Amino acid sequence: MKLKHATVLAIAAGIIAPPCAIAGVYTYTSSPGAIIPDGSDLGVIDTINVTFAEGHIVAGLRVTLDITGGYNGDLFAYLYHESGDNVGFSVLLNRPGRTASDPDGYPDTGFNITFDDSAPADIHSYRLTLDPNGGVLTGIWQPDARTASPYSVFDTSDRSAFLSSFLGHDPRGDWTLFVADVSPAGVSTLNSWSIEIVPAPEPTSLACAAVMGLTALTWQVRRRKHAANATKPNINSMEVTRD
Repeated sequence: MKLKHATVLAIAAGIIAPPCAIAGVYTYTSSPGAIIPDGSDLGVIDTINVTFAEGHIVAGLRVTLDITGGYNGDLFAYLYHESGDNVGFSVLLNRPGRTASDPDGYPDTGFNITFDDSAPADIHSYRLTLDPNGGVLTGIWQPDARTASPYSVFDTSDRSAFLSSFLGHDPRGDWTLFVADVSPAGVSTLNSWSIEIVPAPEPTSLACAAVMGLTALTWQVRRRKHAANATKPNINSMEVTRD
């Protein structure tokens, strides 16, 4: 079976470009069940290794966190991921409820939550939206994003470390979660956490695919034109002979 040149080029474009079928949400989970040292900034470090098809970037990201026990206002947590020259960093928790008038923060005991930049409310002041009455907080929340030290952070501190810092990065490799209980009041346990990644093809791969597709189309048009011209006799080049 012979393949047309346009077909060959189209196949080549498909090989070079990432598969467009890779879409949706990809979830990676870790369940360390680790006790977070109380009153210590040593904390717990846990890592998820993401394997994914080459040629993709992070187009969307959510993080879930399941922590039980302890004192919510003591907790500090961040997510870190490095890909090549790109470094993503987001502060998920930074002493929820801590203000100038309440330096201890909220006294509730645990989280079963999802972080999403587009959520309507900031996790730091969650009691303004939902009061768990001393129990486990649930729901979808914006990450704290405050980069101030957990020993000096307040609700008025600047926010800049959002999940958007990971957008456009290669999702492959290690994603590291750090959680610390920086004040002595109860013991918390990191039961599990996960990352939900929405991938997209890299812009360079899309551009390459577009160029290959355009080349295939141009080749096909030229072949059709050549075939059409080949059926028309050129009178000026015909040789006339006489007997």
